[in-house]
Amino acid sequence: MPELKAEVQVKVKNFETSQVYVWSQEKFRDKLVEMRDALQAFEEQDFTELTKDQDPFYEEPQPILLGQAYYMLGGLPYLLDNPRQVPIIAPNNDVYG
Repeated sequence: MPELKAEVQVKVKNFETSQVYVWSQEKFRDKLVEMRDALQAFEEQDFTELTKDQDPFYEEPQPILLGQAYYMLGGLPYLLDNPRQVPIIAPNNDVYG
């Protein structure tokens, strides 16, 4: 029987932008070291405003899939207008647009 290998990932949410990131174990360990360094600098009163490169909580925004929309392209070869509005449906069935 093949051995199943589970990988633990960390889900991180930026509450200011509502962006969600998924960190691997290795990335989380690296970020944890950066967080501890920032906390130590803060406690020693040597704390200055962090740049984006130094901020352990900053993550470059990545494009995400909001949902899917299905649109009939049957009239496209005939250049027909289609005034229909197509909703963007998320995987949890919420409408996002």
